[in-house]
Order: sequence, then structure tokens, then C-alpha cells
Amino acid sequence: RSLNYADRFKKSVKKLILASPPIYKKEELEHPAFKEGIKVFEKFVGSRHKGAEQKKQFGCSMKNIVLSTKNYDVLSKLTTKTVILYGELDKFISAKNIEDIAKKNAKHISAIKTIGNHPMSRDKYHKLVPILEEVLNETV
Repeated sequence: RSLNYADRFKKSVKKLILASPPIYKKEELEHPAFKEGIKVFEKFVGSRHKGAEQKKQFGCSMKNIVLSTKNYDVLSKLTTKTVILYGELDKFISAKNIEDIAKKNAKHISAIKTIGNHPMSRDKYHKLVPILEEVLNETV
């Protein structure tokens, strides 16, 4: 959602930091193997959410964030200074897509690969803080 906000309100957002964003191309999202993997993931995570409201929120997050066909295109064209942080062991994102976008839109997008997996802050907090400090202290 922060990506959509930055795209919509370009004048008010000066800098954007994304951590492990799900950036997939439309053809990846439409691939049968990807769809099947998502079904298994939704079934597994959905079984942990007992309440109807939790299931609804999870489904909304999956649809609007993880499975959005717009994320790749919006990020490719974004003119807001953006830093993407992702863990080198993250199996839930497409590191290749992040690196491709950073190359295509190098003027506005930079990608920083750090040690860790998807929840970078949980397992490598001591390494993430200095990176965030540096990014936040940069002038736009």
C-alpha cells in the first residue's frame, strides 16, 4: 500500500523505504505453478487464522499487496527516491525482479541486499539498524 500511496501522492512523499516487497510480474502471477503455490500458502496460513475477520484481512492483504499485478509496473516508473531492502535468504520475494527494477530505474530506485530472510528485522536486527540509519540520514 505504501507504494501506491507514494505513486498517488508524489509531491508529498519525498522518500520511500520498502522492506522485502512482493514485486512480481504479471506473467509470474499468472503462471500455474505460482498460483498453486499461493493456494498452498493461503491454506496453510489461513488455517492459523481462526476468526472470520482475520481470514478476511489476510485475504485482503494477499489480493492488494502480494498478488497485485501493479506493483512491478508502478515501481518501475516511480519517481520518488526509493530504497528497497531485502534479505539474501528471502524465499518469498523475487530478488531478480527487485534487482531488475533497480537497474531500469536507477535514478530513483536503489536495492540493498542484507543478511537475513523475509522477516529481516527479527533475525538480523543488529545489521539492519545501521542500514536504516544511513538511508534515513541521506538527503533527498
